[in-house]
Amino acid sequence: MLETVREYALERLRDRGEYDVVHKAMADYLIARGEAAEQLSEELGSPRDAADHARLIRDMAPDLDNVRVAMAWALNHQDTEVALRLARVSEWFAEGTGWFRSEQRDWLERALTLPGVAPPRARARALSAAADNAFMMGDQEAAERLGAEALSLYRELGAEVQLVALLGGMGTIAHAAGHNDLARARFEESLDLAQRISDRHRVHRAMHSLGELEKAEENFDQAAALFERSADLAREVGDYWHLGAILHGWGDVTIAQGNHCRALDHYREALLLAQQLSMWRLTTHCVAGLAAAATYIDDPDRAGCLWGALDALGRQLGWNLLDVERHSYDRAIAACADRHPREFAAGFERGQGMNPNEIIDYALDAQATP
Repeated sequence: MLETVREYALERLRDRGEYDVVHKAMADYLIARGEAAEQLSEELGSPRDAADHARLIRDMAPDLDNVRVAMAWALNHQDTEVALRLARVSEWFAEGTGWFRSEQRDWLERALTLPGVAPPRARARALSAAADNAFMMGDQEAAERLGAEALSLYRELGAEVQLVALLGGMGTIAHAAGHNDLARARFEESLDLAQRISDRHRVHRAMHSLGELEKAEENFDQAAALFERSADLAREVGDYWHLGAILHGWGDVTIAQGNHCRALDHYREALLLAQQLSMWRLTTHCVAGLAAAATYIDDPDRAGCLWGALDALGRQLGWNLLDVERHSYDRAIAACADRHPREFAAGFERGQGMNPNEIIDYALDAQATP
């Protein structure tokens, strides 16, 4: 019935010559909402701001079908600028779920091949989003290609703020591909540029990226120092959106240094932020870290439950760890499963049956760990 009413309304708009006007207005409205949400994520000044932003994202979710309608119109109408901008911000309407990545990737790819002319900055931002999307889907070759094109455009535009962010992302792509020298060069350029332009919201992010590289190269003392400093700076500027990722990396390093109890504190603080901000990808990382930590305190049932919960998050929300991200946990998990096969398997089965909220409650429950 509702679909019939909708089709009738669309036909009436066509008859009156208002079909394109209404769809353009809707697309512009949705772009404005997405860009506002993005801007607000850069300006969180307190935990209360973070919670308000999370509610905003949840309130935007019902508009996802309208985004689909507007996106179809922009692509069919070949309105290149609208298609690029709406495809880029569309993820803000998906409430943090990973399943949306493939749909957004299709939109970005189609928008980037439209024949119309769009402002170079709009194209660069869409290319940057497409690179990030490709990386999240495990396509490192496409991520490098798209990111390199965006990088070239940003350099031509002299867009230094955007360059700082993209260089960090491109460093992560290079690191995942095993090109650590290139990754370091990109991370260091990002940090130098952020410091030169006094971008307080980017300095700590670049430090965090360098910390992740030091962690991967097992330079744990250097990594810990970078994570500690970047966490302090993130708190100073109120960047709770990124603080969780820093705390998670710090937890990984703390485990490697043998301080398992402190690692649990870092992971749980990061997970609490992920819960407050509806950041499901960060949630998966924290659950993985907590599972690994449980192996070191000889709790195979809890380790198995959390590892099973990680599988459940992938099935239910579409977020799975990339191979490069799983690497640091696989050895500890495999060793635990080998030593305690029954306990681990029983926990794993229990974790697979949990829903996302149950997983978070269990992972945050300090009493569940002896």
